[in-house]
Amino acid sequence: MQNTTFNRTVALTGTIANLLNPPELDGTTGVGITLANTFLMVKSIKVVNTTAGPLPVSLFKGATAAEAAGTELGASAKPVPANDSIDINFPPTGERFDVGDFLTGKSTGTGLTVNIIGEIGVCP
Repeated sequence: MQNTTFNRTVALTGTIANLLNPPELDGTTGVGITLANTFLMVKSIKVVNTTAGPLPVSLFKGATAAEAAGTELGASAKPVPANDSIDINFPPTGERFDVGDFLTGKSTGTGLTVNIIGEIGVCP
């Protein structure tokens, strides 16, 4: 079975937030899939700062709304320059998120937008 591409954009609000989770049914942190055996392969993340000052971003892979040490993913208080963006790229196969894995993020302020690009797959 062939994977399907997804593109999700989420605004960070200054507190830890769930950005992505494979099997969410309500579409708030997932991509509208109802299968329990789905997975996501995140290929790249772009973080855009729309403010006049730099803001840090931290991303984590783990439990819902978690920011535990050792679960950082691609950015740990990484500065995003004012009115600019940073790219976080993963190996060609992507970073796999299975059922129960969450991509969470936080910043110290508002004004960051996170764009996540990847593929949706279904376990055989």
